[in-house]
Amino acid sequence: MYEWLGIVLVLVIAEVMTTNMVFASFAIGALSAAITAAFTDSLLSQVFVFGVMSVVSLAAVRPAVLKHLYRGSGTHVSGLNRLIGKVAVASSQIDTTAGEIFIDGETWTARTTGLPIPADTQVIVTSLNGAIAIVETQSKD
Repeated sequence: MYEWLGIVLVLVIAEVMTTNMVFASFAIGALSAAITAAFTDSLLSQVFVFGVMSVVSLAAVRPAVLKHLYRGSGTHVSGLNRLIGKVAVASSQIDTTAGEIFIDGETWTARTTGLPIPADTQVIVTSLNGAIAIVETQSKD
């Protein structure tokens, strides 16, 4: 039983670090196995309960929790697409062949499809081409 509780603890810590509700689903399975271990010494039963409860949690609980967490936020954008529309600062001159921007604490390779953009100019990321940000100067509206 204590082994399962240790696994629960490790999984909860991992969930806090990732917040994607996958480790939490396995933690629910491990907690269920710990409860089963309090009533039986059968490792096979414990592993079975862990597996079933983990799958049920992944299939039923995780989507409901994620839907609740992202409720009201419109669409959830992740990965590199989160950069599109953000304002950055040109770290160097940006043209159609070379350049860099500083955005969200990181330096990114950047290109422009228009006229060259001088360093220290605010730009907006309009699209991505692989790991290269395509930028335009920020309008003065």
